Amino acid sequence: MTDTINKLKDRAVFRLKAFGQVPNRLYDELDYINDYGGADALLLLSDLIRYLKSEDIHVGPGYGYPTCSLLCYGLGITDIEPVSWGLPFSRFTSSFKQDREFRIETSAGGFDKAVEFLNNRCEYPISLNPEKESVIDIVLPDDQQFFNLHLSITHNINLDIIKALSVERTIKPSKIELDKKTLDIFRDGDTDDIYGFIGAEKSRLLKEFKPECFSDICLVESLYRPETLDMLQEIKRRKLENDIPATGIPEVDSILKESYGMLVYQEQIFKIMRVLKSVDNAELVAAVKRKIDVPIATLSQKGNAISRTMMSVELAYYKARIPDRYREILRNVKIGFIRDAQIKTAINQK
Repeated sequence: MTDTINKLKDRAVFRLKAFGQVPNRLYDELDYINDYGGADALLLLSDLIRYLKSEDIHVGPGYGYPTCSLLCYGLGITDIEPVSWGLPFSRFTSSFKQDREFRIETSAGGFDKAVEFLNNRCEYPISLNPEKESVIDIVLPDDQQFFNLHLSITHNINLDIIKALSVERTIKPSKIELDKKTLDIFRDGDTDDIYGFIGAEKSRLLKEFKPECFSDICLVESLYRPETLDMLQEIKRRKLENDIPATGIPEVDSILKESYGMLVYQEQIFKIMRVLKSVDNAELVAAVKRKIDVPIATLSQKGNAISRTMMSVELAYYKARIPDRYREILRNVKIGFIRDAQIKTAINQK
């Protein structure tokens, strides 16, 4: 392995050991990066996120295909451990390529701090993308070739809210969890000020759906849009009536269990196709393939759904404990956001 690969391994192993174990999958992912490139890009991203956090910038749990990489988790690029969440590495390998965007969400100031870091500490040429305001283009050497990294740093105001909440002295959780108090916020539909669940219709649906776990909340967050609302209603029916049809292949049924037998996430297709390769029943395989024969772009990205829901759960965790202070912080952060936007608009018009 190259020096860069060894640096990635040491950093990832250190973090994973701190959380209990180092799955063998990490070494498979390192072998892939060693064979196909991108090691310098991942090391740079890890350094960048470390820097942002040291500068009091909150970084989101992850976005898109990086959430499917245990290496990205070990490097601190994401906070979503893909093994326990059932996110296949093949979802990462299909997207971590030349000229594909790598998106990071941050609290206010993240983009400027990223440019500052890259200008001062990055030895590779960088430039601001002329077509996309929030994208930084970086050209990295990779085994005598080049890896073009398009780094998107986007501001998510909910990370500003979480940042403000996290310094509350009245509550010091060691870990944000979906405990009963937090779950009741969703089961009661008390989400008029919770990211991803704002609106009377979502509130009503949550009360009807009665989510029992994190994955239930993920489903509502992922599917509450016009083109998939019928699917969500069918999932609600299956859940309430305990009516989940089987495919005839237990491994496939296990993959679809979290979504009550329906195909919801892109990552489910990757896992199902892998299972079908080992099934010695052509007729049954063909039947399952017909069921999953849908354009992958029409399905939700599970990693994104987990990331958004993690932020929603964190907000609900605080709301359940300090409701008055929670509403005050929301109001102050949003007023500040509007004021800053007005100032920026006034400057640009001069």
